Amino acid sequence: MESTTFRQDMPPVGGYRPLNFERTYAKKFLTFGKCFSFLITTSALWHYYCRIQRRKLFVKEVEYRSGFIALQPVLFAERDRTWLKQLIKNREEEADLMKNVPNWKVGHYYSEPVFYTRPEEEIIEPNLSEYYIHTRYRFLLEYFHFEFTR
Repeated sequence: MESTTFRQDMPPVGGYRPLNFERTYAKKFLTFGKCFSFLITTSALWHYYCRIQRRKLFVKEVEYRSGFIALQPVLFAERDRTWLKQLIKNREEEADLMKNVPNWKVGHYYSEPVFYTRPEEEIIEPNLSEYYIHTRYRFLLEYFHFEFTR
């Protein structure tokens, strides 16, 4: 066995420092001034961001409204054109269906004009059931987005 010399651990010269038994408080990170300045800064930045976004949104809305106003006459003309084409189809279909009935004229009810007080060149707007008279009822309901449940 090897013989080693034993050395005792000794306190440092002058001794250990005194033990602190007093109460220690947590360090304050968020003070009132820091919280208030953070609130003011974030509010100002958010206000600036919202103003920029409001301007961008306003430009988009103006562009959308301008496009809508510019396209409105075209859309109305297309709607009226489709409406007149359907009226012509209805007249042709009535003429085709009633061709075997004697003394039948389109727009008349057995030789009596349906609208006898109106001039012939005036367009009489039919109601919805007359407008879609030659359409299957199921297709009409699908067109107006009715749901079918069985």
